[in-house]
Order: sequence, then structure tokens, then C-alpha cells
Amino acid sequence: MIAPDELAGAWSVAALELAAVAVWCVLYAAGARRLGPRLPRWRIAAFAAGMGVLVLCVVSPLDALAETLFGAHMLQHVLITDVAAPLALAGVTGAMLRPLLAQRGVLRLRVLSHPMVALPLWTVLTVVWLLPPLYALQLADPVLHALAHGTFFAAGLVLWAPIIEPLPAPTWFGTPQKLVYLAALWVVGLVIANVYWFSGTVFYPDHVEGARLWDITPLQDQANGGTVMMLAMLLL
Repeated sequence: MIAPDELAGAWSVAALELAAVAVWCVLYAAGARRLGPRLPRWRIAAFAAGMGVLVLCVVSPLDALAETLFGAHMLQHVLITDVAAPLALAGVTGAMLRPLLAQRGVLRLRVLSHPMVALPLWTVLTVVWLLPPLYALQLADPVLHALAHGTFFAAGLVLWAPIIEPLPAPTWFGTPQKLVYLAALWVVGLVIANVYWFSGTVFYPDHVEGARLWDITPLQDQANGGTVMMLAMLLL
């Protein structure tokens, strides 16, 4: 738990997440070196920004606050899924991915970014990680928590791949279909937000003490999490 007057100094070192970011950066640097001037600078900047957001999510005071308040935890996950992941995708091109896709079995994974797979997959992963028993386990186990962060990032990559298209989306998935896809994503977010707004039930006892420490009720903390989710959907 982190108190308001302790927040500014609550920086940390998330070894597992930082190691994963380092691997991503090394792989990206190798791909960028191979393409040379054919890779626009704005793509490099986008990828760097995505990695920067990811790092800040796990080492900044937001991480400590996420352990204390559910609303902050939801903000952390939204930033990973809906900011860091699409920025990272924007930095990638099909030419960079071609050597990876040439590896045995990797090409088959491309099905995960199919619009009819990506959105349901993101929905299931989001709901499963938010189930109270599993949520409590991630708060208690740093390795599981790091796995959750990695899962949210991966879910964000597949969720936004049909929109950003580092590889071409199916030919039938044009602008009207993309709008429907985003509308469906908005509906899912609205449903999740409404659960937290109107349930009247405290789902996460581990945040009760933290909410009181920040002078809000546990139900208000959960409602704040719903608001974060809804705002993320409105900004799509």
C-alpha cells in the first residue's frame, strides 16, 4: 500500500518486465538496422514511445498506486493495452516482420490478429484477468503480475493489429468494418464499466484498505476503474 504523501518517491525496478522490454528493443534494433533508411524515423519514434509508456507503467509511482487502488490498476492496464501496444505496432512494418514470419509455426500465429479472433481474444483475456480470484493472485505474486502485464501487452498487439495493419488485414476488412470493430470494442468496454459502476459489490478486498488510505470508498475505487475503462473507449 502506498499513501498519498509517499507516492512521489515510489519508483521501482520491475526486473521481469524490463527484461522483456529489453528483448523487444534488441529485436527491433536488429530489424531497423536491416531496413536502414527504408524505415521512416516516425516509426522508430512510435516504437520508442510505446516502449517508454510500457516502462513508465511498471517502474513509475503508477505501479505502486496500482497495487493500492483498483482505479489506478485499471489505468495501468489500459495504458499497456491501448497506448503502449498500438504505438509499438505503429513502429513495425511488414518488411521487419518477414524474417520472423518465415520461422516454422510463427505464420500460423497470424490468425490471432484476424478481426474475428483478436477482439474476442482481448475480451476473454481482459475478463479472465479481472476475475476476483485470479486478480487477487496477481497482486500477491510478482511473477504472475508480470505475466498479466505481458498478456495485456500481447492482447493489445493482436487487438490493434487489424486497425494499424503492420501486416495487411483481410481484404474484406475495410473502413466500414473497422468502424464496426471499434464500436464492438466500445460496447465491451461499456459493459465492463457498467459492472464496476452499478454492481454495489466490492469485488477486490485487497484494495479496501488502499481505498480508505486515499479517503475514498472501495465502491468508489471500483467505479473509478470503470470510468477509466470507459474513457479509454471514448478516446478510440
